Amino acid sequence: MRTELRRSLLGKYLLLLATLVGGLVLLSGAVGAYFAYVEALAAVAAIQRGQARYGAAEVAAVMHGLRDALHAAAAKFDAESGAAVDALRFESAWLLRHHAAITDLRWFDPDGRERLVYGRYGVTAAGGDGHDAVRLQALERGEGIGPLHFRKSSEPYVTVARAARPGGTVLQAEVNLKPLSVLLARTSAAGVAYVVDEDGYLLAHPDLSLVLAKSRLDHLPQVRRALAAGTAASSGDGHDLARTEVIASSAPIEGLPWRVVVEQPRREALASVYATVARAFGLLALGVLAAVAASAWLARRLVQPIRAIEAGAARIAEGSFDEPIVLPTGDELEQLAERVNAMARRLKETHETQERRIAERTEALAQAIESKTRFLAAAAHDLRQPIHALGLFADQLQAQPLRGEAAALASSVARSTRALDELVETLLDLSRLDVGGVQPAPQVFALQRLFDRLALQFEPSARARGLGWRVRATPLWVRSDPQLLERIAANLVANALRYTERGGVLLAARRRGDDVELRVVDTGVGIAPEHQARIFDDFYRVPAVGRQRRDEPQGLGMGLAIVKRLVQLLGHALSLRSVPGRGTAIGLRMPVAEAQPETAGPAAAPAAAVSLVGRRVLLIDDEESARRALAGTLARWGCHVDSAANGDEAVALARRRRPDAVLCDLTLTGGESGLDVVQRLTASSGGDLACAYLTGGAEPATMSRARASGRLLVMKPLAPARLRALLENLLA
Repeated sequence: MRTELRRSLLGKYLLLLATLVGGLVLLSGAVGAYFAYVEALAAVAAIQRGQARYGAAEVAAVMHGLRDALHAAAAKFDAESGAAVDALRFESAWLLRHHAAITDLRWFDPDGRERLVYGRYGVTAAGGDGHDAVRLQALERGEGIGPLHFRKSSEPYVTVARAARPGGTVLQAEVNLKPLSVLLARTSAAGVAYVVDEDGYLLAHPDLSLVLAKSRLDHLPQVRRALAAGTAASSGDGHDLARTEVIASSAPIEGLPWRVVVEQPRREALASVYATVARAFGLLALGVLAAVAASAWLARRLVQPIRAIEAGAARIAEGSFDEPIVLPTGDELEQLAERVNAMARRLKETHETQERRIAERTEALAQAIESKTRFLAAAAHDLRQPIHALGLFADQLQAQPLRGEAAALASSVARSTRALDELVETLLDLSRLDVGGVQPAPQVFALQRLFDRLALQFEPSARARGLGWRVRATPLWVRSDPQLLERIAANLVANALRYTERGGVLLAARRRGDDVELRVVDTGVGIAPEHQARIFDDFYRVPAVGRQRRDEPQGLGMGLAIVKRLVQLLGHALSLRSVPGRGTAIGLRMPVAEAQPETAGPAAAPAAAVSLVGRRVLLIDDEESARRALAGTLARWGCHVDSAANGDEAVALARRRRPDAVLCDLTLTGGESGLDVVQRLTASSGGDLACAYLTGGAEPATMSRARASGRLLVMKPLAPARLRALLENLLA
């Protein structure tokens, strides 16, 4: 590296700057002003053309939408020459309701007979021939549009006719053009936009009085230029009706013999240019532009070495350290380049070291995540199974004729089991979220199906506590992950039931623009304002209030925190309104979706109470304790129970005694799938069976197959009330 610099930058360029500044001032100012003027004209023309095209597109969208609606209506009755007048009247009423610009409709059958005249202010009996030019044009070409005319000298109209096919049914409409004037007033941020037809007549203008005056503008230069341009855009000078010079541009309207013209007074359009030019020459007089010109000349001499250093720095930023910067200028820039090269060498060494460390850490982290994921999959199944059995055994224990301390102990065991269930679910959810094991799979589905599953899950619990349970039916479809959304909604409903002492809980949904808001409303204890901002935080629990808070075991305070995490994962939004002592309403907003064809039939409504006495139920589960717990609970309800640990035993039992319902674990010992077992049972029984899948945890693909089969899939642990509701639903 050179340590002695031949000359400094200041000494090298100071003399040249002092010599050249004076000569470049005038030239730079004049050239800058000229090009500023030319570029401003081009910019104004480009903006106007964009406004004209936008206005043309807006008008075309309105007119094409209207014509498409007319064509669709005409096609609907094209093959039905004997269509009833009531049907035509209904279709006409629909068109008038959805297209405000249409004021009157006339129906003609393929023979040219007028079938119906329908207007906004009444229905006129049909019977005329209607051989007018617009209808004949539609008969020949499929579409016709008439010239501008006025009704009662107060509104501009055109007649539009559409035929389903040449020579077919014709639907003729009187279209009010006044809305186009309102539309054009919004399309132009500066100046005026208006529409003219092929003869130059004014069809729409922000000043409606000009339209009502039947103005013809083909004498204006900009209109003549627009009409002569055909299907191309045009720009140039002209003048308005007041002889004021304007800059104007035009664009054709697709599919119509009309054009949109945008014009702006020349002085207004170029006001900023004139001001800029005036300021430029003022600055020239003061010598400010001399410094600008000198700086530009200096930059021309400096740009190459500076760009070389910039390119080298960019390569270093992208991770390329092998190409050094070569800059033999003999001044401070060469010294800077050498220092950058030295920095690149050090960065390369550091980068290589960090890459090795990152690779090692990444591999270790991947192995840890994989191990934790496998642990969670096993834990989900192995923890839920004994808790499921424990809950059923506790219910059976409570059903025994116990007294005194034994009865209290049984009740405590049941409450502790429910608390353990919630605690395990919370910990498993937290672990899956922390390791990134929850990945949303959005799809379009009917929200009512989710409501039905929630009703099946929570209605028995609400009734057991003496609370009201209302689900407002909804036709809405949404785009979300159905499993994660069900988990969110179940947490919200469970929380609402937990803190409601009287009244009830409402589950509903309504449209909010492009979103759907799912609402869970309760009449519970409510949340004080000072706690509302924190209830979705990790490990936050509102101080105990009310009977539910005193009698029920407190959890980790993570239920609503998990809701918040899942909502963020899905990209949805939460809202909260609560009044202490009156209740809480939580809203969940998600994207609305178009309804899809139902492939699995309508969702089943919650079943009415069905007697279980004497019904035969086949249990299939590889866990003996789970089988015994389920069998004991079902036997207590009067069911005849057959138990099997695998598919072979289940098929053998079903052949001897056909079951009324089948409850099958989704994952059995030896890798056997409950899906395959049910298929074998169905094949051997010669008909479909009422079946539901129970699972403590399975592979996502297996659970997706189970849901896609159309059968109910329920997660363990399963509370007795929910088990009974499930069984009644199967047997209904």
